[in-house]
Amino acid sequence: MIKIVHSNLDNIAEKYFKNIKIKCNERTEYLKKNLEVIFNGGFHEELKKYPLNGHSKKSVSNLLLLPDNKLQDQDNYNKLVLANCHAWIATYRVALERVTNYLTNEDNLKALILCSPENAIDTENGFKNYINVDDAGYKLILPIINKIIDYSLFDNFAYDISSELGYNTCPYCNRIYIHTVIDKNKKEIIRPTFDHFFSQTDHPLLALSFYNLVPSCYYCNSNLKGKKEMTLNTHLHPYLEGFENDIRFHIQIQDINPDKSHPDNYHLFLKTELDDSHPKFHKTFFQRYSKPKEYKGNINLFKLNEIYNAHKDTVGELIVKCDSLSMGYADSLTGFFPLLKTNKAEFYRFYFGNYFNEKDFHKRPLAKMSKDIISKTLPYFLD
Repeated sequence: MIKIVHSNLDNIAEKYFKNIKIKCNERTEYLKKNLEVIFNGGFHEELKKYPLNGHSKKSVSNLLLLPDNKLQDQDNYNKLVLANCHAWIATYRVALERVTNYLTNEDNLKALILCSPENAIDTENGFKNYINVDDAGYKLILPIINKIIDYSLFDNFAYDISSELGYNTCPYCNRIYIHTVIDKNKKEIIRPTFDHFFSQTDHPLLALSFYNLVPSCYYCNSNLKGKKEMTLNTHLHPYLEGFENDIRFHIQIQDINPDKSHPDNYHLFLKTELDDSHPKFHKTFFQRYSKPKEYKGNINLFKLNEIYNAHKDTVGELIVKCDSLSMGYADSLTGFFPLLKTNKAEFYRFYFGNYFNEKDFHKRPLAKMSKDIISKTLPYFLD
């Protein structure tokens, strides 16, 4: 796993907040108008004229209304009276007003959207505590909150964010490309999926939180993680840390086939020198001998040991290339770099087909694996 690092990350997040704030505020103010109409004699005509698209307005209002009284179009807002609403709307009127008060406060909304991974759960709980309802009431109110903190709104900004981050490979696996492609006519073609580190099912209030949205490949996000729970105690968060040099790929050579590049000659696995009690060990391996269905720890959740063994052909090619660079030949090459107007990183990229520096690992699949294997096989060349 590789850490997400960007020199302009705070500005990207701030730009996202300024954009998503407009969308959230529109829906919060519209909910506020609904409550004014229901409880304070507000005018139904104001709902009809409110500058929000008709589908969004209808979907918010219909959450308040009983099934038989739901709005069919924008000409029957007069149905929005207390007698036509769910009984709990009156019971939890104060809580609903607290929701609108909380979310119309820019500092509160900003804290929710830009909360750091370490503060995310506390921020979420702070919002819940402010609403101040029991579990039954929260369950009733949550669908209304979800219409404001609505993940579908993120689609408007996903391409911009993934383009600005510029990550070409999934940070969870560094194995699959996650290019963002927009054509010359500005038509959006492909982009990464975005994983909710804290799941949207369990933490819906964090659905739009910038640092809870991890650009990732479909395999890691949907096939492997799915709805499984991740926490900061059980998994590495890509915005906080990656494997770095603490966890490395190793190979076991088996000499089954005379062709040294043959994949059957190698078994690939992740290993660490960290003590079992180290927090990072727990978040990557979880325990020394994990059960087959264990999903705590990134290595277990994303099946990295199993999946990386599908790339043993690449391992074989790297080993053959390493063997071609004897210590003496490697030293002589290093001496020629200035004459060739190149350097070790450029030669490494040309010869091994990947990136030398850790800050560039996100640019190409298998960069972390390649560097770990080459470092172990050619330590004198990479020093």
